[in-house]
Amino acid sequence: MINLNEEITLYFKTVRIADETKRKYSYRLKYFNTYLARLVEEEEDTIDLEKITLLRDTDGNHIAYLAIDSQILDDYFYSLVPYGYYPLRDHYTALGSFFLYLERNRDFANPMENLTFNLKDYEEEKKITNILTKHDIIKFLNAIIDHSEDVQNDLLLFTMLLSTGCRISEITNLKVDEINFDIGLFHLKNTKNKCDRTVVLLNGFSHIIKSFCSIHKRKPQDYLFQNKDNSRLTRKQIENLLKKYLDLAGLPNLNIHSSRHTFATLLANEDTNVLIIQQLLGHKSIKATMGYINPHYIRNKRIEIKENDEFFNKIKNI
Repeated sequence: MINLNEEITLYFKTVRIADETKRKYSYRLKYFNTYLARLVEEEEDTIDLEKITLLRDTDGNHIAYLAIDSQILDDYFYSLVPYGYYPLRDHYTALGSFFLYLERNRDFANPMENLTFNLKDYEEEKKITNILTKHDIIKFLNAIIDHSEDVQNDLLLFTMLLSTGCRISEITNLKVDEINFDIGLFHLKNTKNKCDRTVVLLNGFSHIIKSFCSIHKRKPQDYLFQNKDNSRLTRKQIENLLKKYLDLAGLPNLNIHSSRHTFATLLANEDTNVLIIQQLLGHKSIKATMGYINPHYIRNKRIEIKENDEFFNKIKNI
């Protein structure tokens, strides 16, 4: 017997994946569990992957049970097509990872190998992610200074996102004792790509963080950015802050992941080698990095902007 619910639990205890990926996979696999339960008319905690299809003879007598096969997965994926490519892709990758785990650990025939469903048939044309220009960043940070209820927290949060290229989860999970203030860096473990990465802070930035921790009485085990109850900030909270300050700055709405695209594009604009940008972003492939660099960004290296000077004069007093 291969109980689906139990195997999902064992799967998450065994595989090494990032927390954000684990959260996504958990939702997709639970959704699939519910789908199968309805299909076989059983309770969700009793689904046996080796007994999904009931085989009968011509007289209607029960002969045997058949394990889950590619046809059932084909039907499942086709049922998800109306939800769009990205949810479909997430379900596909979650089940692909799960059944590969079963194949390797339970000697279970992998039903993903004989699919007629082809995910590539539903790919959407890749859109170029909008970014913040240097001048946009000044306007955005100015909006934080003028309107934030906790200017030091919000200014540090978004400055770190824009200057490190870190994923939002990497910043929200960061704890004070993980930062090397003397050298000015911190290490990330078990990232989205299952690789460790070292993030180097801007020159002098570690002193700013140290001062922030002192003012806000952060303890070594505290999250660098946290709520009053010591819980870490959520992605939704930061997305709401981003939207608030973009609106106040009169800038178009962007998603939080655009900070990584902004980071990559600004580095490329300064003629940084793309291999270095790849390392800083933690990408496994150069192709992924190239997709983060906005090709329509216009250089304005020698143009002096009055608002920029006003901003730098203002920030000195924070």
